Amino acid sequence: MNTSNVWIDEFLYSAILWGSLVTLLLWWLRRQLKNRAGRWLMALPLAWFALHTAIAWYGFVWPPSGRLIEADSGAPIRNTRVIATWISYPMTIWTMHCSGRQAHLSGADGAFAFRYAPYPTLFVGVGFRGLRPLVPGRVQTGKAGRPWTLLRGDIAIKKYAPGRETLDDSQTTECKVDIAPQFTYEQVNDRSYALLPGEEHPFEVMYREACVERQPGSFTNSYLHFMSVSSIRTMGAAYANLQPEEPRILALREARKQTGQVGCPGGGVCAAAVTPDVHDTYCTYFSWVRELQGGLQ
Repeated sequence: MNTSNVWIDEFLYSAILWGSLVTLLLWWLRRQLKNRAGRWLMALPLAWFALHTAIAWYGFVWPPSGRLIEADSGAPIRNTRVIATWISYPMTIWTMHCSGRQAHLSGADGAFAFRYAPYPTLFVGVGFRGLRPLVPGRVQTGKAGRPWTLLRGDIAIKKYAPGRETLDDSQTTECKVDIAPQFTYEQVNDRSYALLPGEEHPFEVMYREACVERQPGSFTNSYLHFMSVSSIRTMGAAYANLQPEEPRILALREARKQTGQVGCPGGGVCAAAVTPDVHDTYCTYFSWVRELQGGLQ
């Protein structure tokens, strides 16, 4: 998908376009009716579509937007995936349905914006909107709010550090059922991870930080665990066919004994430091994963 065409694709999929057209059509049809009862009945769908079209226009003027920044330094985080989610109502009474999802990469200054609500929101409404950045090797966070809530401003992303809590307390933007996912580019099967144009694979990002640059945050159990999950996803189904006595796997399993979950003084789970030997064991394993993945392409 060409990045220059993203806004066209999203506009053609948007509640602004189809809501405006349907609202005008229903208004015209209602004007043609001579029967008072028919006009009253037509007023119901007209009001429903007009309301959700207005919400979509509100989101266009004041879109879910902001910047991704490093919490410790304030530096922008560029070229990183952010997922916007529209959560429907009244089905949220029973389960969390997504009436639409989109994904963009943050710009050179960390900025992003989602102006076009997906057209399924016209039918099932918007109970919440949410933003979820997917920053490899970082404490996951996000923000969510009612449709009238302005989802704007910086989202500060924390690096893993010894003693830092690993779970953010922000509202979830996950959904149990996707009504109409669009441009989310999640993992599509056991082996592949579909990337947005210009996006670097999350595993490659973490490998570079941990094993090439040897950044301090990678010397934590949480970072290495995050990287392990990503490495298995990278290999996909091939991982299940590996021999259990493979030396690198045995070394990894031994290292994992030293990287369990650590409680925080105030509750929750905190990251803990790992020794250079454990870190090197993981990097040896991840180097092999990269070689294996290269052979599977």
